[in-house]
Amino acid sequence: MYILQMFWKIYSILTNKYHDDSSLYDKYKLPLDIAFIQSQKTYWTLNRFAKRIKKRVVHSANEDLYGTPLSRKYTIELIQDNCIYKFSIHDLVNIIKSGLLTVVHGYPNPTYPRNPYTNKEFDIIHMLSIYTYMWAYTPRLVYNDVLQGFYKANFNLHAFTHNNRKLLSIKCIEAMVPKNAIVTTEIIQDILQMLSVCSNPFINIRINKRMNKNEFYNIFRPFLKLYYQHRLLNCSSTLLKKSLIGFALWNPMFGRDYYDYNTKQMNIDTRHLNIRDCMHMYNVLAKDDSNMLKPIDNVYYFPLHQYNLTKTVLTCYDGKEYFTLPEGKTSVV
Repeated sequence: MYILQMFWKIYSILTNKYHDDSSLYDKYKLPLDIAFIQSQKTYWTLNRFAKRIKKRVVHSANEDLYGTPLSRKYTIELIQDNCIYKFSIHDLVNIIKSGLLTVVHGYPNPTYPRNPYTNKEFDIIHMLSIYTYMWAYTPRLVYNDVLQGFYKANFNLHAFTHNNRKLLSIKCIEAMVPKNAIVTTEIIQDILQMLSVCSNPFINIRINKRMNKNEFYNIFRPFLKLYYQHRLLNCSSTLLKKSLIGFALWNPMFGRDYYDYNTKQMNIDTRHLNIRDCMHMYNVLAKDDSNMLKPIDNVYYFPLHQYNLTKTVLTCYDGKEYFTLPEGKTSVV
């Protein structure tokens, strides 16, 4: 820029000096004009080149946020603050969904998606680029209800929150009961309260105290979602009650202790049908017991009265428990 300014000063001095002398003016005007135009072209070419170099400072990331090498097909580049960031399209989808489904103290509090490298919010042009890329290469991702709601709101966070309050509340409840949750005493108490309040009093679901709490939680997690929707969103409890009735009817051996003659061990029968099958059988196959879970072969199920009242337990020096079977055999637990 300094060179161009100096050249402009020299050009102005010469043109003003020889302006009165037409012969000298015509002699030096054309070469000076050509040189000035060429210098301008060179300057602006170098200027554009410098801007491109600045914008093409690529963030050194050849892996996605999970540490997996980026695939060329599913990689998108976004420019922010004169720097190019490479993302996997699946990472961007997770970033958008995690921002829109933010939960604070049990209530939905959506936040605008941010760049994980700079913690700056994406612009609308970034969101349009992401959605255009999804439509071109991964159209199935666009059909997500959260992503569609954000697009229909024109990427306006306030409009999205106002138009999707029920959806955000349901997603908030789903976030409260994830698959790999840390099972606390409060969660176990909520499940037991659900079973005591919403189960049929004449068809009880058998709960074994020796059952693993994580397994117990994973079994009743779908029912717990419906229970939270009933309590927090005032949804109907009909579906939950019918599902629990189906669970009790079609899983008659659930929670029973049995002795396996093959492995010589005592276990708990945790076989069960999922909530969808239980509901389907309650509505359609109420008179058909062909899909009911049958007892396991070659095992002995402890009767409830025997297990609760007349079970013989011998505590030995090694700390193990020995249960007396009807045949007079002894099983080590």
